[in-house]
Amino acid sequence: MGRDLRFALLEQAAIELTERRFDAARAKLSTLVNDHLALDDRPEDLLYFLLAAGLSKRLDGPTYDEINLYLRPYDVPQIRLFNLLAERVPTMALGTFLANKMVVRALREHRAPALVDFGTGTGRQMLSLLKMLAEGPKIPERLALVLTEPDPVSLRAALSRVAALASELPFALELRGVPKLAEEMDESDWASLRGLGDTLVVNESFTLHHVSDAVDAFDDDGAHEINSADGIDAVLRRIRSLDPELFVATEPDVDHFEMNLCARLRNCHDHFRSMFAQIDQVSIAENDRAAIKVCFFGREMEDILGAPDHTRAERHERHERWLERMRRAGLVPIDLRDLTLPAPEVAGVELFTRDGHLSLGFQGDPLLAVLAASGRGSLASGAAAMPGRVSIPTPRASHAAFDAAAHVAVLASVALADGVIDPRERVVLERNASLLGVDLEQAIERGSDLSFLSRVQTSERTRRAILRDCIALARAEGVYREAERQRIGEIARWLGVPERAVQDAEARADAIAPPVIDHAPAWLADYWSIAARR
Repeated sequence: MGRDLRFALLEQAAIELTERRFDAARAKLSTLVNDHLALDDRPEDLLYFLLAAGLSKRLDGPTYDEINLYLRPYDVPQIRLFNLLAERVPTMALGTFLANKMVVRALREHRAPALVDFGTGTGRQMLSLLKMLAEGPKIPERLALVLTEPDPVSLRAALSRVAALASELPFALELRGVPKLAEEMDESDWASLRGLGDTLVVNESFTLHHVSDAVDAFDDDGAHEINSADGIDAVLRRIRSLDPELFVATEPDVDHFEMNLCARLRNCHDHFRSMFAQIDQVSIAENDRAAIKVCFFGREMEDILGAPDHTRAERHERHERWLERMRRAGLVPIDLRDLTLPAPEVAGVELFTRDGHLSLGFQGDPLLAVLAASGRGSLASGAAAMPGRVSIPTPRASHAAFDAAAHVAVLASVALADGVIDPRERVVLERNASLLGVDLEQAIERGSDLSFLSRVQTSERTRRAILRDCIALARAEGVYREAERQRIGEIARWLGVPERAVQDAEARADAIAPPVIDHAPAWLADYWSIAARR
């Protein structure tokens, strides 16, 4: 799925904001909201309202308030929305289940384990985890459980709910709370987490990405160091100092840490477009669906796009950076590629192991990562072993990387379908080849025989991108010729794409290259042409 005129206006506004041309940015956002969005007729426009609201927060004057007039009726407490999201949205619910499964497997191997949960909220995940642990087959005699949560109201609710469950559990529960952020915990707080049981497991869900870049930290001897390192790394080093048998982290798998506003906008758009598409498949009340989008994710977008960099809270990172951070802190990532996984029950939801972590996504887009590491062993010895036996059946294949050479070769094949490459088609081919670092003449030669596609492994998202780009190229001359249509059908068959999907792509072709591209700067057209591969 590509980006359209609505996104083009957002991106142009972001450029103007970056260049501090605020009146021009305001004009782009006003044009988008007033002329191109219609919530009553097109519910999908809500995403663009929210993105515009986030960017408009950077502007003085009425623009931000005007855009947010559309959004105020949806106001709902954030913690209720998060709990609804975690329980009903498939990737979130499945991510929580898998994280709990790994934690429980480790706890079951010990008589008196300890578990520390960072950012426990109102205790929703811990209640599910305790019930799972109580089901056996192995059950510990005692569990020490420490809940950390900076919000006192949420922490009291979590402690009360867990304490109420304790009488029903087949093991003794020692429970206490720490009313602090992880980065605010002092040496005595960290020291109190040592020696709680015969092993320690640490869990965090959607918490550590909030840690600010500069925090007070402590060295290995407990000496105070002010702002000595990146805040997340400092917290991970403190977790490593506890020697946890298992550390499980569940985080969004998207780069909102990116400092460039335009790049961050693209990442934000693609991530939440897929998240919203997933939410639209869930059977929940329409007002709850809208409230999740507006009041939970809308607030995240406002922070991601509108807050000053030094105060942003939603600094999500890709799984590669989390694995790198863990290694840097001395934690040994656990390779999860041998796990067998359940097949997701909701169409479009994907679960697979990749690069040693669990990835959850929707229609080809990764949305969530569940990562595991150990504070025992050394990085030199390679990946640590997963505690206990984890069978969480049906392995899911990972998506292959985008094949740039194959992509350009397929485009060349379409251009050659009528026997000659039109000058306008050559411009498109040259631009793609240049942007993707592909030798165009080699691609043209390769595209003369489509059998090479039998050896190309592509994700669903890449197949959609190939189809869309082929149709756009075929129409570059202004006429969609029958020879080109037949060649695209042949490509679709090689890629295993149903004929109906081709017809749908052709029906949407008019939206592939919006008029704004004709008048946009060359660099924006370049971004547009590779948008699907980002």
